[in-house]
Amino acid sequence: MAAPGTYLLQWMITNDIGCDTTYDTLTIKAYPPPLSGIITANVNACVGSDVSVAMGNYIGTIQKWQYNPVPLDDNIWRDTLVTTSIITFISIRDSFEVRAIVQSAGWQDGCTSTDTSNVLLINAAPGSMPGTTGPDNTLCTGNNTGTIKLTGNVGNIVRWDYTNNKGVTWNVINSTSDSITYKNLRTTTWFKAVIQSSLCGNISSSITVITVLDSVTQAEAGEDQILCNSTQTTLAGNAIASAEQAVWSQLKGGAVTFSSINVPNPTG
Repeated sequence: MAAPGTYLLQWMITNDIGCDTTYDTLTIKAYPPPLSGIITANVNACVGSDVSVAMGNYIGTIQKWQYNPVPLDDNIWRDTLVTTSIITFISIRDSFEVRAIVQSAGWQDGCTSTDTSNVLLINAAPGSMPGTTGPDNTLCTGNNTGTIKLTGNVGNIVRWDYTNNKGVTWNVINSTSDSITYKNLRTTTWFKAVIQSSLCGNISSSITVITVLDSVTQAEAGEDQILCNSTQTTLAGNAIASAEQAVWSQLKGGAVTFSSINVPNPTG
């Protein structure tokens, strides 16, 4: 045959005395040998992601795709039911090898030769795990300090972020350490670490909240008093903020009874 294809031939017999001609036909199907193409894919992927592997420019039909899970050196290949030019592995959990088997286009006619593609190794990188930061703290404004530490993460620390507006906007702290120190905070501040594992995307840790309270109101007990012909008076302490507590106490003199020791203006 000149080339692969389908050929129809006729065999005809005659004689010299004009008897009826006899003839018969013959069909010949010529199939080329199967030839696999090169399979390609993004060979580096994160655990939990999908990976598609494709093969082009092959001759014949795809009989099956196969994969070899870890341990790779055991060379135990498992068949799939996929016979298209693309196979997708859903939510991969570990590295594996993949290949395709191409069969002759004449498989149904008894041409049982096959060709195996190249082997492709898909490397599964562990996904990022955010970890936990802490501890939270409540401090007074101004002269304060403390340390926040990250634990339980998988992946590298890319940076730390902080916000003074409850996460509306975040500001970058250029540190890749597993702990950071804060000091002299004047407003409530949230902190978090940003983690990245290998080729996988960034992910944020838990948030640590450092609550900063205003300074305690300066105490003012009022003007000194002189009592003439009287043993009772009303004190004149200044008002306090809603998050504060106050108390009157006696430092000197005979026993004194107040109507209340926790309000600014008790009688006593």
